[in-house]
Amino acid sequence: MKKHSNLLSFLVSFFAFFILLAPLSTTNSFLLTTKNTRPLPFFIASIYQSDGALDQTDTLLQRYQYQLPSWLLQRCQDLGYIHPTRIQIAALDVLLLDEHKPDVVIQAETGSGKTLCYLLPTLAAIDPTRSTVQAILVVPTRELGLQVAKVAKRLVAASPHKIYIMSVLQGSQNRRQRAWAWAEPPQVVIGTPEELSKMVQLGGIKRYNSIEMVVVDEVDACLLNNAGSLQLAASPLHELLSKQLSATFLDKDEVEDTMGALSSTRPKRRLHARQTILCSATIPQHKHFIKQCVQNRWTTTEPVLVALQTGEQLLPPTLEHVYMVCRPETKLAALKRFFRKLLSSPVPFKVLVFAEEQRPLEEMALALAWEAEHGVYWQESTAKAVQDNPTDKPIQAITAVLRYQDNLTQRAAAMDAFTRSDDDIVRVLFSTDLAARGLDVANVTHVIHFDLPPDADTYVHRAGRTGRLGRSGQVLSFVAPEQEFVLNRLANKLSLDLRCVARQKKATSKAN
Repeated sequence: MKKHSNLLSFLVSFFAFFILLAPLSTTNSFLLTTKNTRPLPFFIASIYQSDGALDQTDTLLQRYQYQLPSWLLQRCQDLGYIHPTRIQIAALDVLLLDEHKPDVVIQAETGSGKTLCYLLPTLAAIDPTRSTVQAILVVPTRELGLQVAKVAKRLVAASPHKIYIMSVLQGSQNRRQRAWAWAEPPQVVIGTPEELSKMVQLGGIKRYNSIEMVVVDEVDACLLNNAGSLQLAASPLHELLSKQLSATFLDKDEVEDTMGALSSTRPKRRLHARQTILCSATIPQHKHFIKQCVQNRWTTTEPVLVALQTGEQLLPPTLEHVYMVCRPETKLAALKRFFRKLLSSPVPFKVLVFAEEQRPLEEMALALAWEAEHGVYWQESTAKAVQDNPTDKPIQAITAVLRYQDNLTQRAAAMDAFTRSDDDIVRVLFSTDLAARGLDVANVTHVIHFDLPPDADTYVHRAGRTGRLGRSGQVLSFVAPEQEFVLNRLANKLSLDLRCVARQKKATSKAN
């Protein structure tokens, strides 16, 4: 009896101890904190056991009804963004529930919904009554910028007050857009590092202290210089974040007076701590990158790392990775055979083929179109492709091309035709790595590496165009016999389950 009473008193004391500690805990109890409740600069969302699939426990409305405006939550419901993905839960919990508004680095597998991770808190922080630039979104390519702008404009369409979103991208309308920024500044500006830097230099963004948020999507690609190599000092993004968007940045006319000296009567600019969000599926060397963020002044504080897992898996598990071994001169023939199999299958398909810049993509696309019974090569519009159809029978498939050397109108039209969800007649898109970063194309079933990617990061971003948000997909690589070991090394580095589906026999020399 005495033993039972001692055990009972111990249990009562044990639970009383935790009851006394309960008021000291924060609302976000799973977030590691220090004594002053400041989040540690590392946050791993692997506690969700995530594979990037949708989390069916809570809806966006239920989880963030007090952090996001009601019109934005209702708009997400209308657009079908009902259940957040696991990376969205992890990122939004840090961005919305932490009162310190920390700088954040988000890394997650491709197709896991990183765009909403930064768009929702960015749009929620906008004050429509202030006619000034409050948020800047940086993207590496024009195509990704147009996609992000499209999603953002669809979200703000339900706002009770007008929120202006401007895309500062390479194109014929750029001069008119800059003039608009000078006359009536938008609240959100989306652009590439080069174009945003020009806009700052020309005075399109004057009140730097008004900028509340800076988002960089595909940050590792934005850090590349014009030559395509990673040189931080020569990177336009480095110049933009560390100098031009810094709270202490001054124009020449502000720094020098008529005598060429610093004006002593000019009031000092008040320092303003903006919130910076950096996103990518391939963040190089986490600890080193976070130190670089602080040392190079890309962020104002040491950023919090939000990641799905600490392992090397950067691609969704729903992808199937296969390869064919064939000689370089027979690659196109192998691609034709694969295309004929797809055409004979009743299952709908959409294929993205990646090739090197020097490849004759038009000839390849035309040759593949001829494999279909009534296939044509898309040129400027779907209507023109239909007119070029030599018969009155319906077109079975259309192939298209997307590359840097095409003019901007052709690139935009080709991308629009391939991404159009209500018309799947454009079945195959031949592209360079222009389409490898961040583009979200619905129902892409196959990604084909006609030419092997140069590194593991490029493989990740190319393959990530399929198998998005839990869907299945196949990644097929064509390799020469001497390249097989290179692909196996990439697979080992990325922890991929890679298998060979076809191997061309070696050509035998004829006897004299």
